[in-house]
Amino acid sequence: AVDTLPKDSESDDDPASEDFSSVGGEEDTDGNAQLLGLWGVAAFLGSALGPMIGGPLLYAFGSIEVEDGTTTKIAAEEYSIRGYAVLLSLSALYFMCSAVSLRFI
Repeated sequence: AVDTLPKDSESDDDPASEDFSSVGGEEDTDGNAQLLGLWGVAAFLGSALGPMIGGPLLYAFGSIEVEDGTTTKIAAEEYSIRGYAVLLSLSALYFMCSAVSLRFI
């Protein structure tokens, strides 16, 4: 545990009494708050938009048609590997876009 009491002027030679005020000091709290807010917005957008975009894409590219006798219908319980490949490729594209956009922040 780090001692939060003010530093003794007598123990300047002791490395255990080092001043750690720059680790979490007040001078950089605005930047930390901005980054925490950005992280919260990105987490919300990913969890909100991911299923709205990924679900229809998985249905469009990964639906499997099953023939049972005379009719052909789409099986709602399973999806093909092609649908998951499209979905995961889109997530890799989103990851690269977020890396590029975070570079400017």
